[in-house]
Amino acid sequence: MHPSLAVGLRAATTTPGPQITELVPVRPHANDPSWPPVLILCVALVVFGGLFAAVVFLRRAWTAAHPARGPLDG
Repeated sequence: MHPSLAVGLRAATTTPGPQITELVPVRPHANDPSWPPVLILCVALVVFGGLFAAVVFLRRAWTAAHPARGPLDG
């Protein structure tokens, strides 16, 4: 048998070593300082939606309180 073939057979028949993920220390309760983009999008939608709803509510309240004038009349 050729020596390189014997080395190849020995490497193929040995048990594989640990996976790469097993060599990395894992901290299951670690805090990630970065926010995921989906969470940032949700926060932005809530903030801007709340501001829009507040503006609409205040304009309607102004119109209801001052029926003779519009909301932008001086």
